[in-house]
This record gives sequence, structure tokens and C-alpha cells, in this order.
Amino acid sequence: TKPGDAGMGIMGAVFPLVRNLPQPEPPQQAQDVETKLTAESGFIWAFYVFYWAFVLCGTYLPGEPIQSPATLDAIQEVLAESLNFFYVTPALNAVGFTLIPSPVCHPVNEAIFNFVNAWSLMFCPVVLRDQRALNAGVDRLKWWFGQFFVTNVFFIPFMAKR
Repeated sequence: TKPGDAGMGIMGAVFPLVRNLPQPEPPQQAQDVETKLTAESGFIWAFYVFYWAFVLCGTYLPGEPIQSPATLDAIQEVLAESLNFFYVTPALNAVGFTLIPSPVCHPVNEAIFNFVNAWSLMFCPVVLRDQRALNAGVDRLKWWFGQFFVTNVFFIPFMAKR
């Protein structure tokens, strides 16, 4: 299909702006970049250790720590929340398009699950366009995919490595 007059007008206005954006500098080779631990990076690594100890392994917050075996109920809840990803399945079911039935989840758990996914998507431009990570030879796409599925377990070390 061809874009209409409005679409051509929008493209005619946007394309020159995109062409005039500054081009990123070509990446240096990873072996040319000296990796050193700065105070900021050390602080972020310390926060990462705290995150693992308190949030993932600790018993201070609701939920089971990561070292306890996963229960069938927990796995089923994660799968149900994954089917309701960004409320797409419930919205489609509400308008009569039922490809798969929408499982019923606790509304707070589902909201937190979707918030964490939105958090990960929000940092996609940060991770993929980060010039310091590019210069340090960090494979940003792998870090972002890991961060999308396990959020801060990957995002905190990415910020420390950059």
C-alpha cells in the first residue's frame, strides 16, 4: 500500500530531521579501551551485591527467596501473567476476539509484572544508544534481552560496566 498525502507530508517533514541527526562516533576496538573501576562503578557493584542479598536471597520481602525451589503454583502464576502481557489478551477477549482465554491473575501481581516489563522496555533506548558501552565493547543487545527477562539482575551490572 502507498502512503497518502498526509503520510507523504509527515515523511517529508521527518526525513530531513533524521538525516541531520549527529552520527555516533565509530566504536573503538574493545582491546583499545582501558577498563578501570571508578568510584561510581564501585558504588553500582556494591548496590548490585546488596540487591542480590536483600531482594533476591533475603527473606525480608514478600515471596520466596531465589534459592528456594520453585513451586508449581508460582510457575503457573508466572505463565498466566505472561499470557496477560500488557493486558493484550484480556483486551482482545473483552472485544470478542478470543484466540486464547485470558487467565485470571491477582490484579496487584499482574500490575507489578507489567510494570517491570514496562521498566525494561523504557531502558531499551538507554542500553542500545549508550556511547560509553559501545566504546567499552559491551554487547548491548545481549544485555538488553537479559534485562528484559530478569530486569535488574542484568541492568545494574550493565550500568556498572559502562
